[in-house]
Amino acid sequence: MARVLNRLSDVAVRAKKRPGYVADGGNLYLRVAPGGTKGFIFRFSMEGRIRYAGLGPYPTVSLVKAREEAERCR
Repeated sequence: MARVLNRLSDVAVRAKKRPGYVADGGNLYLRVAPGGTKGFIFRFSMEGRIRYAGLGPYPTVSLVKAREEAERCR
């Protein structure tokens, strides 16, 4: 099965209010904290353990910039 990338749009990112994680594809996630702050997270595996790398807060880091950084990390 093919990996789906770029599931989110900038409008969808702005509209997210409920706390939790929303996948964009390719191990890139938008994290919405209980207080309403948003940030981008990249999930990866290192030495058999799952790790998370913060890519920056939204809107300081745009969806386009987060996708570019996730591509570089892959």
